[in-house]
Amino acid sequence: MSSEKKNIVVLGAGFAGVEFCKSFNAPGCEVTLVDRQNHHLFQPLIYQVATTGMSDSAVAVPVRKIFKDRSDIRVLKGEVTQVALTEKKVVLDDSNELPFDYLVIATGAKTSYFGKDQWAEHAPGMKSLDEANHLRNTVLSNFEKAELETDPVEKEKLLTIALVGGGPTGVELAGAFSEYINQVASSDYSTFGPKDVKIILIEAMARVLPPFTEENSARALKQLQQLGVDVRLNHMVKNIEPGILHFEDSKIESKNIFWTAGVGPGKWTSKLGVDTDRAGRIVVATDCSLPGHKNVFAIGDVAAMTDVVETRVPGVAPAAVQMGQFTAKLIAAEVSNPASRDNAPGFKYFDKGAMAIIGKGKAVLQTGSKKLQFGGPLAWLGWLTVHVLYLAGGKNKSGAILTWMYSYLFNKRGNRLITGQDETFSHKWEG
Repeated sequence: MSSEKKNIVVLGAGFAGVEFCKSFNAPGCEVTLVDRQNHHLFQPLIYQVATTGMSDSAVAVPVRKIFKDRSDIRVLKGEVTQVALTEKKVVLDDSNELPFDYLVIATGAKTSYFGKDQWAEHAPGMKSLDEANHLRNTVLSNFEKAELETDPVEKEKLLTIALVGGGPTGVELAGAFSEYINQVASSDYSTFGPKDVKIILIEAMARVLPPFTEENSARALKQLQQLGVDVRLNHMVKNIEPGILHFEDSKIESKNIFWTAGVGPGKWTSKLGVDTDRAGRIVVATDCSLPGHKNVFAIGDVAAMTDVVETRVPGVAPAAVQMGQFTAKLIAAEVSNPASRDNAPGFKYFDKGAMAIIGKGKAVLQTGSKKLQFGGPLAWLGWLTVHVLYLAGGKNKSGAILTWMYSYLFNKRGNRLITGQDETFSHKWEG
């Protein structure tokens, strides 16, 4: 191995980027991890923050804390303004330049409005802690207004929650809001009750949870309806105005409209000068590298990939983790022995299955082969176990885990704070 130190720059501290750094181990290398936030977010539980079930610190951990014992990893908080592949450098918003021998792009996904970015102002998404807190603040603030509102029409708008998108995020939000309203809001307010609050879940396709089997989609629909969620299938949004969702021949008026329908990479990927798919994700080879740039890799949600057995790799956390581990081992091996790359095996995705929670005792679960699929209390226990293990595995404070389990099992939703009223929330776009 050459005595010259190798610089590995990693963009993004999501599941893919953090897992890469955890797995990477090669002497004579320095890893620089860059993210616009100072924390790693456990994305699957962010909806709990939005629906008063958990605090920010329970689902996020400072990146520096994760790597405090790794002297070979430098953590930087910054915004990437330019990636120069030929010059092998990354430029940050403070004009600092980071030269690299290897670049790992793991910037994840942002909320996608399918070309209708103007809708973001009227229907914010939920991909960050700021957005989750904004969602919670909006609903709780409107409930406070509804407590005083005497106009029944206006009160109905304040008490209607409309979620656009029937995928896992929309389903989990709808179920969690229903539980909050039935368990807590019924005693918090005096001029309205659970029956006055409407939760509407809108899906453009013929069933909720489209990535799941038809059987599990049907189970999820039934469980949502049992919780009182108004599920509207085959409803394609045509336009969004302040407080109004427009469809082909109908509309929904609500002061609480949120977008859970789609995700995509940041707009900056189109500026790299490499191939991207229709969604803007970077097309990569079976070893996660960019064609024509063997020292540059894209992993996680930002990558469009078909693995060595021609499986389309989905944009889910387990896939991002596996890609991070694979790429770390590949680069470490090449640093030690440049010839190892010639015979290195390509990436093969292992589908561990999927699960979605609808409410306490209500969930759906299926294995990767789809041979095993079920719903109800057993699926819920499986979901609970997996997520607690993920949190514990991330060393995200046993106290936070116990607090969450106590509040969840015994209906003690303590995060009912309305914050940020001294500042105007602005939806920030990357691009």
